[in-house]
Amino acid sequence: GGASTNALKLTGEFAVEKGYEVLPRLEAIQLAEYLRSLKTSYDLPEAHLPKAEPGDDANPKPAEGAPAKAADGTNAAPADAANAKAAK
Repeated sequence: GGASTNALKLTGEFAVEKGYEVLPRLEAIQLAEYLRSLKTSYDLPEAHLPKAEPGDDANPKPAEGAPAKAADGTNAAPADAANAKAAK
């Protein structure tokens, strides 16, 4: 049969012998999915990230009825009136 759909395409010094393939473990796939789900809509001065293209699904729009984002643009839940009074 052909190569697995998840097989890594390694070249150069990392290339494997013909007839062999390298497959990511389930944990690696899950980690990659988690990292892609993180919010990256704000600038990270220490990381030189490419600008997102229109239609990029790395930062999908919130689902209808989802809670609002915090005013500071973080992933933190917005403070309600009781918490705002307690913080003063």
